[in-house]
Amino acid sequence: MENELVFTTTQHAIVGHAFAAALGAHIVGFLYFLSRTGQVAPRYRTSTWLSMAVMAASGFLFFRLGQSWDLAFVEQGGAMVRTPNRFDGGLRYVNWFVTVPVLLVQVLYAFDLSRSAVQRRRVLLVSSGALMVFCGYVGQFSAGRDDGALLLWGALGTPPFVVLLAVLVPLLLSARAHLPAEAAVTARNLVFVFAFFWGLYPIAYLLPAVWSGPTSAVTTQVLFTVADIGSKVLYGVMLAKICRVRSASDGHRPAVESSPHLAAA
Repeated sequence: MENELVFTTTQHAIVGHAFAAALGAHIVGFLYFLSRTGQVAPRYRTSTWLSMAVMAASGFLFFRLGQSWDLAFVEQGGAMVRTPNRFDGGLRYVNWFVTVPVLLVQVLYAFDLSRSAVQRRRVLLVSSGALMVFCGYVGQFSAGRDDGALLLWGALGTPPFVVLLAVLVPLLLSARAHLPAEAAVTARNLVFVFAFFWGLYPIAYLLPAVWSGPTSAVTTQVLFTVADIGSKVLYGVMLAKICRVRSASDGHRPAVESSPHLAAA
């Protein structure tokens, strides 16, 4: 859709700045998780490692998106017009094929479920997440061209999304009974973070069907970017806190030394 539009220099800058902010957030996120690895007990550490993997993969995505956006348009007569290069917004979906399953699975390691429980939920979450992303990937080619196809693929991607909610939300809520008090509060808040930021994705996906033009395209890119920062960086930070609190509660010395009040709790 973006490649058929003419943007103002301000609109073009807003998208470029959003990509740059997201890249910076993911770099900082990676360094944060790296610095906290030692404070997390080995039994929960897989969740932190997965957060680092998501930061690296998603950070590279925003680097590539920023490059693609800059090369796709050139200023001409006070407006940003397309060049022979195309902006490849589909890169988001390619990245989500990798990061979405990881995001969904890492919460299982943060709660230290049994091997059988992890395996059962992992298959369901990964398959549902991959199917949801695939439907969005196919549908996004119709944005701004064929609203019917866009809505059809959006509808096909909705059941997998519902499955994700049906698995994760009860898991997060039920886990609170077995967590230290501070971790239980974070787990509850994680439900709201998950619902809000993941709710931005379908809004951004469907926006071209109800609102066309350059402003709509800019809004779509910004919504997708905000959703990525919240659902990856903020989500990962909250999971890392749960892991650190649980580590301190278990007596893991680096976690206790970094936050003595957690051990007392």
